[in-house]
Formats: sequence, structure tokens, C-alpha cells
Amino acid sequence: MPEVVHTIPFFVLHEGDLEMVDNCLITLTDSSTPPFLVVYNQGLLTNDQVVRWLSRYPIQSVVLGRGINDGIPIARQKCFEYIWDNLPETKYITEIHMDMLFPQNWTEKLVEFLEQHPEEPFVSPGIITGFGELHPEAKGKQQIALPIGATRKDILPLLNTLTTECVVEGFVHPVLHRCETLHQIGGYDLQFLPGKQGYEDDFLLLSYFYLLKLPISWRPKALLSVRVFHRTLAQRMNLPDKSTEMGKNFHGLLAKFGIQGLRDLSKIHNNEYFEVIAKRLKL
Repeated sequence: MPEVVHTIPFFVLHEGDLEMVDNCLITLTDSSTPPFLVVYNQGLLTNDQVVRWLSRYPIQSVVLGRGINDGIPIARQKCFEYIWDNLPETKYITEIHMDMLFPQNWTEKLVEFLEQHPEEPFVSPGIITGFGELHPEAKGKQQIALPIGATRKDILPLLNTLTTECVVEGFVHPVLHRCETLHQIGGYDLQFLPGKQGYEDDFLLLSYFYLLKLPISWRPKALLSVRVFHRTLAQRMNLPDKSTEMGKNFHGLLAKFGIQGLRDLSKIHNNEYFEVIAKRLKL
């Protein structure tokens, strides 16, 4: 049984996206043990076509979904539930995306961190975005000048030059969860996340914070000794219904956690964004 299982929404808008998927999977499989991947198929290809596509790589995989864009919360939650029900020996679950590139054996140090810090429910690596920003430690700042049209072969050597033996506060994707703890909080509560995208990460952070009764000073952690490329905003931000879908999930977040939840999110993220919204809602 795998110790780490990866989950990914297989969301393909057009055939050009398949090159991105190919790059992601090539790097994901560059590890000492074949990865195990639970895929939720969200479009363009049929499940049989996704199975055939995945068979090109040294990877163990399961394909869920119906080839319909059901959205991120449903895709992630169905992957989690499959693991909880069928892979009981799994210790860690990742949330990854198709627009990512991974250094070799990228989960090893993340697993080691969680084993050494039993109080932490999950951990992220640092990332570099397609805009050259280093997250979470330098979000919003232009940090690295990536080559125009940078390819996998350009980016992979760069990742190891952007690491440092440091832990910082912040949350990014990809993220490595403790399987048991994620199960304990129930993952994504789809009753409150009816939209296809938006605020699902915040919902999960507050679920951890409240249900695990974490200290008021707790903040999510990112391990900068690992750096992953995450293009970010690669596909879903271009969908015509994104604002409507995000609005549905925001209202679900508010219904579940209230205005105090927004205030706690501002503390967790160490910024005033949700505090400003909370004040407006109080007027």
C-alpha cells in the first residue's frame, strides 16, 4: 500500500492542455517509488481515454468522475473518500494540480516534517509561480525572471536553486495532509461548497482550526527546503461562470463559520482581506 497518495482534478479544456498534463506527470513519476494517483476526470477526455493516457507513465492510478466539470470541491472530496474507503494504509494525501512541476522525491522532506511535528495537520512546500513569484514568503512581488516560454527543462533545474532550510507561515498548493487528520475533519463539506471553485482552501483551513481546536496562534506552515513550480490561475480563472461559482462558495463559507470565521481567516492568512469583508458585512 502507498504511504503517500496524490489527488488531482483532471480538468482539460482543450487538447493543448495535454502537454501541460504530460509535463506534470513526467516530473511526478521521477521518484524512488512509483506514485499512486487518484484522478477525478472533469472533461474533454472520457474515463477510458484518461486511463489510456495515464498508462503511458510508471504510475499506479484510479480514475473517478464522469468527464464533467463538477468543480474542485467535489473532485477533491471524492478522491479523499476513495482513499479513506479503499486505501486504508495511506498515511498522507496530497492535493496537486496539472499545472505543476515537481522536483525529484519532493514529498520526502514534507513527510519528514510532519513526522517531526505531530501537532501540524498538513504542510506545503514553497512554490514559484508562472509570474516568477515565490509563495508564500514573497507573494505579490516579482522575484525571478523566468525565460520567455520557459519549458520543463528550463524550470526543473531552477527549483533546487530556490530552496532554503527554512519554515515560514503560509498556505499554498500543493499541500500534504495527514490522511487520518483530514478524515477526522471530513475534508470538504459539499453542503457548504456548492460552487465549482473558490474559497475551498479557506473552508479547509477553518475546519482544521476549529475542529482540531488548534491554538489561536496557529498558522499553516510551508517548508522552503522544497520548491515546486505552480503556474497558478492556468485554467479555471478563464471560465465564464467563475464569479458566480465563487460567490456560492463564499456564502457557504459564511453560513458555516460566520463573520468570526472571516476574522479568524485574516489572522490565519496574516492579512486584512477577510477582516475588511467582515467589517463591511457588519455595517
